[in-house]
Parts: sequence; C-alpha cells; structure tokens
Amino acid sequence: MKKMLITILLLSGLLLTACGGNAAENSESDTGAESAEQLVESEDYTISKDGNALYTIVRCDGLDKSSADALLTFNGRIKELTGKYLKVVNDIDSSGQVTHVTECEILIGDTNRDESIEAKATLEPYTFAIKFVDGKVVIVGDNDSLLCTAIEYFTENYLISDKVESGEGYLKLLSTDDYASVSTVASFAELISSSPNLKSMSNALYTVPRPSATIKTVQGGCLVGKYFYQAFLQKDTASDEQNNIVRIVKYDTEHKKVEKESADLPLNHANDITYNSKLNTLVVVHNNPNRTHISFVDPDTLEITETKVIEYKIYCIDYNATTDTYVIGLSGGQTFRIVDADFKAVGEVFQPTEQTKGYTTQGCACDDNYIYFVLYNKNVITVYNWQGEFVTLITLDVGAIEPENISISGDTLYVGCASSGCKVFEISPLLPEESTEK
Repeated sequence: MKKMLITILLLSGLLLTACGGNAAENSESDTGAESAEQLVESEDYTISKDGNALYTIVRCDGLDKSSADALLTFNGRIKELTGKYLKVVNDIDSSGQVTHVTECEILIGDTNRDESIEAKATLEPYTFAIKFVDGKVVIVGDNDSLLCTAIEYFTENYLISDKVESGEGYLKLLSTDDYASVSTVASFAELISSSPNLKSMSNALYTVPRPSATIKTVQGGCLVGKYFYQAFLQKDTASDEQNNIVRIVKYDTEHKKVEKESADLPLNHANDITYNSKLNTLVVVHNNPNRTHISFVDPDTLEITETKVIEYKIYCIDYNATTDTYVIGLSGGQTFRIVDADFKAVGEVFQPTEQTKGYTTQGCACDDNYIYFVLYNKNVITVYNWQGEFVTLITLDVGAIEPENISISGDTLYVGCASSGCKVFEISPLLPEESTEK
C-alpha cells in the first residue's frame, strides 16, 4: 500500500444511511432483492453482497485520462474481489441530460450531483476529499492530479471484504462512525524543505499562442500579475542567432487572450525574462551570441528602452524586489550568483548540485526564501537557498515537452513549456512519501 503523509480530519454531523438494492445493473452483476439495511449495520457501506452489486459509479463528464485510468484500476479491484465490475455511467447522457440519480452512487470528480458540488466547494487549495453523505460516496480533488490521487487512495484504503472470493459474503467501504475524510498537503515552504528529492503535480492553465507559423520557438517568459510575457523567436542560424526575429507576447491570463504583441525586437536568443517592479520594466537576457547583453523592455508598449552590457555572460535572470538584487545564471554551466541593481557582484559564485550535471539550462525564478532553476533533458527544478546551498530537486510532471521558463507568484510555481505555443503549468510539489510512487 502506498504510504502517504496525509492529515485525516474526522468530522461529525453526517448521517450515514445504508443503500437499498436499487443501483443500476451491470451487464455482469444483478441487483440484489434485499435492501442494504437488511444486509449490514448502518455504519457500513456495502457495495456488493453475495455477488450482487449495490452501487453504481458515476463519473463526471470529461474526466481526465489519469483519473479515468485510476477509476479503471478501482473497478478492476472490485472485480478481483467480487468477480464482477460495478456499472459505470457519466453524470450526463449523450444528449446532455442528467442521468438517473440513485441512492447508491460512488461519485467521481465534479459531477452534477449536489453532494459533489458541496464537497468541491469545501476544498482548500492542494487538497482532495473522500466523503460519505447519506449513502453516497463522494470523491473530489482540487485539480486533476489530486482527483487521481484521491481515487488511488480510495482504492487502497477503503475496501474491506469477507468471503467474497467464494461468491458469498460482502464487499464494504470502510467507514468509522459519522465522518468525512479530507487529505491536505503541508505548506509550500514546508514541502520544499522536507526532502532532497520531490516529485510534483502539474495543472495546465493556458497556452500563450505563437505570433506566426515561423515565429514560433518558445524561449524566455515570466508572469507579472495577471499578465504572462512570452518571447518567441524565428532562428537565423546563418548569423549564429545574431539576426533572430524575436517578438514578445503579452497574454491576459484572466481573460485568456493576447493583450499585445511587440514588433520585431533585436533580442537574439531571448533566453529569459524577469520583471523589475522598482523600475517597472521587463529585463530580457539576450544569451547567444551576445551573452553579456540585457535589454529593458517597457511592459505596456513592449518596446526596448535600453540595452546594457554587463560584465558577466549569463543565460537567465530573476529580480528580488525585497533586496533589490538579481539572481543570474552564469553561461557555460549551472553556477550562479547574486548581483545588485547595478549588476555588481554580491558575494561569491555558487556551485550547483552534482545531481543535474549535464542538464540543459533554461530559466530561473526566486522569492524571499529560495532560488529556482528549471532544467531540461530530465525535466526538473533545482532549489537553492540564498546562501547558495542546495535544498531539493523537484521532478516535473509535464510529459516529454521542453520547459523553457519558470515564474513564482505567492506560493505557486509556474513553468512555461514549448507545446504549439507556450503551455503554462501550475506546479505543486508533493510530499516525499507520496512522490515515491506517483
């Protein structure tokens, strides 16, 4: 059984009533004539008795693939224990009408049932819930990844059986008195410092469209308030990227639309972008071939206001408003350092962890606690403190696509990836015990 660090909250006030035998039939199972009240004690939820299914699984329309796969595993476990699957239906039929509502339902995801809607409304960020409400079982998650985790946890922890292998006995859902179980994760900062290796769950939020079929290569980007600024380029390999065509797209993340697109800008590879709130300017790293060049870009007009040559060759940058300093990644490896507002060195050059030797460098982000670098080949985020000490490595769950840039807002990390435009993911690190098998 998967080990997970989970906070279980026992809540009173839910009246458990066992289901009757009127659940929708499965092609492999028949609904029993006896009611569940006659079969089990009132504190138990029996989903199968003597080979007869008493429950129907109701899934939300548009269930994502990972959760659908977890649901198949759950129902497979039911068949393994009882010899028959539970019937699975969508909450709406092919004509868009609500499917028949029964007393005995296992509700998966954001279904149109009142019990699912009410349970989802109680969720805190980064949580899932498994609730027992008047005979129905409700499983919801704050996002797709957490719903998948909830189904897996439900499968592994809530099934108890007695002699079902012989076609007799019962299969019950574990419940203790009147309660709802809610799993929560620790705070973002606690997770980051909890282990030298973490996995993550990702939630795709939006895709910043590319300017054209030729100006399409995703490079630097950053989130500033409700706007995501993303650089796209058309490479000119003949000039070693000296004559690249670069445009910056200003994307409204609230209304999911392009607010503005720049003219062609001489920004070379445009490998990373940050926002200096004190100067109200975007700062763009040119990288190849002018690795000492940075340009300041007006966030409203998207015009270059100044291009500056600094003494360091760099590939990435991020600004810390609290200290009025920048983090810069030094070209030719993964070393980094802190510089002041005039790009003068503050302290020593910091050395990277050996775990990511040979990985491709991309972008960086920072807050008052940590510095984050997103890397490619194996998609990961490395985290350091402001003393340059390695804290943890977060494995990204964004598939095979290439991450190009990273931003942080509050307690949330955002990673922009190259995928027919810039696909932006919300990244949440997972607890170590949970991440070992996820």
